[in-house]
Parts: sequence; structure tokens; C-alpha cells
Amino acid sequence: MAISFANLNNSGYDFAAITEQLAEFEKQTIVPYQARVTQTSTKITGMGSLKNVIDALRTATEKLAAAMSSAPAKTSVSGNGVSVTAGAGAVAGSYSIFVDQLAAAGSLKSAAIDSRTAQNGVGGTIAIETVGGTAPIDIELGSDTSLNGVRDAINAKSDSPVNATIITDGEGKSFLMLTSRATGEKAEVKSIDVTGNSGTLAADLNYVKGGTPGNMTVANVATDAKLTLNGIAITSGSNQLTTAIDNLTLDLSAVTETGKKVTVKVESDIEAQVTAVQNFVTAYNAMRTTTKTLSTYNKDSTSINGSLYADSTLRSAQDELASGLRVATDDKNIFSLAKLGITTDIDAKDGTLKIDVAKVRDAITKYPSEVSNLLSGTEGLATKMNATTKQYLDQGSIKGKITSVVENLESERKKQTKAVEDVTARVEATNAATIAQFNALSVALSKIESTKNYLTSQFEAIANSNKK
Repeated sequence: MAISFANLNNSGYDFAAITEQLAEFEKQTIVPYQARVTQTSTKITGMGSLKNVIDALRTATEKLAAAMSSAPAKTSVSGNGVSVTAGAGAVAGSYSIFVDQLAAAGSLKSAAIDSRTAQNGVGGTIAIETVGGTAPIDIELGSDTSLNGVRDAINAKSDSPVNATIITDGEGKSFLMLTSRATGEKAEVKSIDVTGNSGTLAADLNYVKGGTPGNMTVANVATDAKLTLNGIAITSGSNQLTTAIDNLTLDLSAVTETGKKVTVKVESDIEAQVTAVQNFVTAYNAMRTTTKTLSTYNKDSTSINGSLYADSTLRSAQDELASGLRVATDDKNIFSLAKLGITTDIDAKDGTLKIDVAKVRDAITKYPSEVSNLLSGTEGLATKMNATTKQYLDQGSIKGKITSVVENLESERKKQTKAVEDVTARVEATNAATIAQFNALSVALSKIESTKNYLTSQFEAIANSNKK
């Protein structure tokens, strides 16, 4: 009777496929760890979105407060030679302006000097004093005492009251020009005194205003600006006047033509305030829309919930920012947001607001102080909302709530990532051991197969011999 080795025949086994299947099975143990990393990363991204919309709301809130604290002003100018810029707090009004004279910088020129490069002795100090100065400004000369060197030393001095240039005529003669860095009579040079120079600089540059004429002479006379503003005579050393009218800057550029005047009008710009209110509503609604998306819960098991579903930080932000809308004053007409024209959008059912722009504009026009009190007063909307938004955002070295949460999430993600790496290493080690075992089995089966074939041939030989 022949012996069968059929059970040891390994020709029907695909060890590569078996080990691959086992490896894939082992890899499934990594999936839950990877899912935790993905979930944490999604939360971090969601926190970033939350931070962005709260920051945008904070910005809109601050701009609303600024717009309401002092009504922005718009200006108009009729006539030539005057432009005007309104600053915060500018009050509505109309002004008639006549510009009789512009401010100009004075300048001095030296006598003709044969060479601009020839040295004028050694060393020296140039002391320049202005009419309105409290003390002369000393300018030390270096090794170069030529006209070029004098110019460079004067211009290099940061607090020099003049700028120096050199003009050369057609015959090669050079003239040193000293022009006041500021306009007006007080900026005019009062004196120039050269000391410590062994050359001719004292004779060439010394000057005293109103004194005996010398080599330095007046090229252009310094003048103050002179104008009449609503019948009041004003003198200014500059063509830019910042104190003539509170919170208005006047820039003079030309003398008013005879018989004409320049009219400046300043009016309250309520549209800037209306826009600030609209922008606040837009920012608040963007916050509500984003937080709704982040907190979405989908009943369908195949759907994905919002990245911050059931997150306590998100819920508290939604609640606290919504409570910031609950403001009221003791004023008679505009004492609530509803009276202003801002209400909850009931149809949307998501906590967003709707705004009646015409009603807002009418309220600001008729009751500006009441609107300002409601929106930017000490208990007003901007004050409450600003305090709430700042809790969630970084303030200098103080971390906001969102930053603290994100730091904790990032720390957790780091641990989770390490766990994935550890599990992956264990799976890879297990798979390597499995492959080694199957390789050993394959070798053993190969040896058994070889032995089987040898024995089979021997038994067949014996059987054939017995038949004879």
C-alpha cells in the first residue's frame, strides 16, 4: 500500500498573500489612533476659524465705538489755495478764509568764492542761531574746510537750522546758499559766527541780521503766513495750521485773489456711522454662521458633525457674545437695539441679526447722543461686546481662552501622534516576525516535499521489484 504525503504538499499555499492579509489585519489596530489625531487636528482648525470670526467682530466693534464716540466729519472747500483735513472730534461749521501771505523760508548767500575745493585754513566751528532759537547750533568742521566741506558739515548736522547748497555761475565762481529748514520768521537765521578757523571762513560766512552788511547777504526774506479766518487775523510760521480750528488742519498753498474768499464747510458724516453699524451687524452674523457650522450635529450617521460639536468653549462664546446684544439705556427714544433698527432675524432661526438701515440713519440724524450712548456708552453695545471678545483673544502677553485651548489640543495631538508611531512600530515588528515564521515554514515544507518525493520514488521502486 502506497503512503500519501498529500497533507504536506505546500504547492497550494500562497504564503505572500497570507502574510499580506495578516499585515493588513494588524494595521487596522493603528486606525483608531490615527482617527484621534485627525479629530484633534480638526478641532485645532475649528478653533482657528472661531478665533478669526471673533477677531473680526472685535475689529468691527472697535470701529463702531470710534465712529460713535465722535461723529466723523466731511469737509468741502470752495475757492483756491486752501485744503482742509478733519480729525476726530471736528465740529460742524462754516469758515471764510482770506490768505494774504504764505509762509516762506529765508535764505542767505555768500559772496563769490573762486574755488569750492580750496581749503580754508584748518578746523573751526560754525555757530548758527535763528530768530526763534534759544541757543546757537554748533557745527564742527572736519579736516575738509573747503566750500564743499562746509556744505557737507552743515547738512550732516541733524539739528542744523539750515540746508546748505552751492551754486556755481558761468564764470566758475561759487556761492554758498543757506536756506532755513523751516518756514516763517522765527526760523530765519539771526546770526552766523565762525570761530577757531585759521583761514578766511569767518570773513566769508559771519552774519548778523540787521547788522553791518558783510559777505553773507539775504537772498530770500523769511515770511510768516497771514490770513483772516472769519474776520480774525492769524499769523503762522507754517503754511499748515493745526490749531486755528479745533480738530481741523488747514493747508495753505496760494494767496487768495483780491475780492474772493475761500469757504470751508465741515459737516457731520452720519453715513460713516451708519456704515460702522452695518459692518458690526455683518461681523456678528458671520460669527453666528460660522459657530453654527462648527457646532452642527447631524442625525444621519453617514454625515459628519461640526469640528467643534459639543465643545464647551464654542458654546460659551456663542452664549456670551449673544448676551452682549442685550443692552438698554434710560434714554427716551433710542434705548434698545430694536429702537435703533437692529433685531434678531426670526426667520433665519440661527441667531443672526437683521438691520433696517433707513431706521438706523433716521435715529442717528434725530437722536445722535442717544444712539452714541446706546452703542458706545459705558454700558453700551461696543463696551460689552469688546470686553467679551477680548476674553477669547490674546491681549499682549495675556493669552485668550482660544489660545489656551489650542495649546492644550496641540499638546494632546503630540501625544497622540507619538502613540501612532509606537503602535505602528509594534505592528511593523509583528508583521516582520510573521513573515519570518512563514519563511521558516516555507523552507520546512520545501524540505518535507523533497523528502516525500525521495521516499515515494523508493517505495515505487520496491513495489516494482516485488511484482517481478
